[in-house]
Amino acid sequence: MQELTDVVFEVDDDDSDDGDDDDDAEGETLPAHRAFLAACSEHFRILFTSTFAESRPASANNPIKVPVKGYSSQCVKLVLGKWCLHPHVFIMK
Repeated sequence: MQELTDVVFEVDDDDSDDGDDDDDAEGETLPAHRAFLAACSEHFRILFTSTFAESRPASANNPIKVPVKGYSSQCVKLVLGKWCLHPHVFIMK
């Protein structure tokens, strides 16, 4: 569903201490959908609907780019994939 993507998280893994020199060290781009993230998270709702630059109109051809520094791509994937995409995992406990 790449055509529905309107935001990409640009993860900068340069600060990782794992000593691994793979492609993730240069960063990774993680696509997402603003409406879905905003529906799942108050943080994303504010980010994408207020006066922040991330609230401007966007499309798959011209997505919002959100730089993420200080966190590994694995951490960002966990937050986006587990917390936002599967919030029931935490609610059911």
